[in-house]
Amino acid sequence: MNKKWFSARETSDLLAFSEATLRRLRQKGILKPGMHYRRKFAGNINSPIIYDLELCEQALRERDERDARTLELARG
Repeated sequence: MNKKWFSARETSDLLAFSEATLRRLRQKGILKPGMHYRRKFAGNINSPIIYDLELCEQALRERDERDARTLELARG
C-alpha cells in the first residue's frame, strides 16, 4: 500500500472501527494530532481529518499491549 494518509471512512474501514470510535480515540489522546492525524488542509477547521494508517495501527498495538500487561498484573 503506497498511500500514507487516509480519510476517516477509509481508516475506519481498514481498522474495522466506526468513525465515532476514531473520534473517541482522538479525544482520549490515543491518537495524537500531527502524528496520527491532521487536517487535510492545515488551518481550515472545516477541512476533513486524515489519518496516517501505519502510525494509528502502531498506537493501537501499543495500547493493547499496555492493557494486556495491566490485566496480567491485576491477576498476579
